[in-house]
Formats: sequence, structure tokens, C-alpha cells
Amino acid sequence: MPLFVLRIAEDGPAAMDGRLRVGDQLISINGRDTKGLTHEEAIQLIKQHPTVRLTVRRHKLP
Repeated sequence: MPLFVLRIAEDGPAAMDGRLRVGDQLISINGRDTKGLTHEEAIQLIKQHPTVRLTVRRHKLP
């Protein structure tokens, strides 16, 4: 099941960076494919490193 960004903490790094948006699909986290990951596993991958590299897919509305 695909993983999607459901919320972004107002004072967190993603909000300060400004590129990640609610609704973005997480494709990979630090080079690891997110297929088969649970939401909790994805959060742990993100929290394990001070710097995180995300690959996301953004669906544009017509």
C-alpha cells in the first residue's frame, strides 16, 4: 500500500524547507523503496538520520 504525507509539523524541518506537501506519495526514504513498509517503519527510517533524502510523487490536479 502506498505511503502518503498526511501532515507536516508546522515547526519541523519539512515545513521550514517548504518542498514537501500533504498528499505527496513517498517513493523512497534515503534510497530505500517504501513498497511494503508500514507507516511506523517509514517514520523510524526518517527519524534514524539527521539528514533525510525523500523521493516523492506529486499528483497534479487537472
